[in-house]
Amino acid sequence: NNKFSVAHSFVVPVYAIKTKITSEKVKPFTSEILQHFADYLKEDEIVPTSNPLVTELKAKITSRISNPYLQAKAIYNYLIENFEILSDLRPAESSVTELIENKSGDAYDFAMIFCALARNAKIPCIPVSGIYVDSNMEAHNHWWNEFYIQDFGWIPVDVALGAGLEYLNYT
Repeated sequence: NNKFSVAHSFVVPVYAIKTKITSEKVKPFTSEILQHFADYLKEDEIVPTSNPLVTELKAKITSRISNPYLQAKAIYNYLIENFEILSDLRPAESSVTELIENKSGDAYDFAMIFCALARNAKIPCIPVSGIYVDSNMEAHNHWWNEFYIQDFGWIPVDVALGAGLEYLNYT
């Protein structure tokens, strides 16, 4: 029946990744690369790659673009310019394709739809989950992506933050 207290201290590094890519130097994927990254092109239970809404939207966004980096950039720009980011998380049973139908969604929806659109365009992509800690030291669930460019590597992209997800950052 003794009472005791436990305290934890955490060190949270704060950093940013800035990538400079010369799009003219980006090559189309070779068949070997696409085969090697086949798992990152597939539809799965959370990424609706072959959903008709995704296929139609991908065609609308990338129909005139063949460069994989410029395709990913066009998908990113289209999502942040045409869809509203919701700061509150939607119910877990919600479908991520509702982002396309309703023109709004949370960070999870944005990450899964970006991933689905990239994969539909044959760009290897993965969703990433984690947390961000704001200046009030509050942790928030968060989702973003990484997509692959041949001879360059994996590039992180956060559509939700780009779309204006509000958070209290360190100043």
